[in-house]
Amino acid sequence: DWHGVFKDLEAFSEALFNVGGERPESDFNAGVPPEVLMQLRRLPLFIHGLSLGGMIGTFVGLRLQQHQHLRKIFRGAVLGAPALQVPLPPQAVVSFLRTCVLMVSHSRLWASWTRINRVVPCWGQYQMPACVSSSSKVDYTHSYVLSDAKQRTMAEMEMRDDAVRFPGLGLGWPHNMRWATAGAYSALFGTVEEELAKVEYPFLLLHDPEDQICLVGGSELFMKLSPSADKELVHLKLGGYHVLPFVDMEQYVTQMCSWILKHL
Repeated sequence: DWHGVFKDLEAFSEALFNVGGERPESDFNAGVPPEVLMQLRRLPLFIHGLSLGGMIGTFVGLRLQQHQHLRKIFRGAVLGAPALQVPLPPQAVVSFLRTCVLMVSHSRLWASWTRINRVVPCWGQYQMPACVSSSSKVDYTHSYVLSDAKQRTMAEMEMRDDAVRFPGLGLGWPHNMRWATAGAYSALFGTVEEELAKVEYPFLLLHDPEDQICLVGGSELFMKLSPSADKELVHLKLGGYHVLPFVDMEQYVTQMCSWILKHL
């Protein structure tokens, strides 16, 4: 349930900045030294997200812009190649996913994968065949410049980070997407235009126009629909690669830092 993820990150922000008065000052424990945490709580709040993180950051920003306390310190978001538009499966598959899964979303029953699988018990935890959708499994040649040693190492590390091979340790999923996950994405994309039209906070989008994983059309749609008075899309032409901070870290970080400094 993506909306559960957004709610959890909003709650984390509340704990990090100790807003709302619901917990004592010393209750937050994330390995942050008290003196560092004290300084951090005096600073403004920015969101940064890449790819899936960019999509998540977009929706978390919607929560922060209307939060009673956090909206006072929330200055905006920098989103790299946000996953707001991806290559979708054939229309028949999309209709199947939305018919089976959206009914759950609309009735607010997305509390767990178990509930989703009551609706789709036969296929929810199974992986989608790659032939159904190019988004089912990422092609690393579209993400990194594999001829570059550092980027090749990053890709190899990403492949090894596997929750299936290393239960309880791995965080990654270098496999085909599960049907239930695809249903969750499909549900979110079904309302994405309505949500983007609510974004009023400042934002910077960084996207390669030839990106084949998260399509630049999503960022262009964001620019078109958002009523924000402070919005910008920068096309980073880096050969169509997706993981922009590793393909050209200097250019990416320069764009991000320049924008943030202007919004302090």
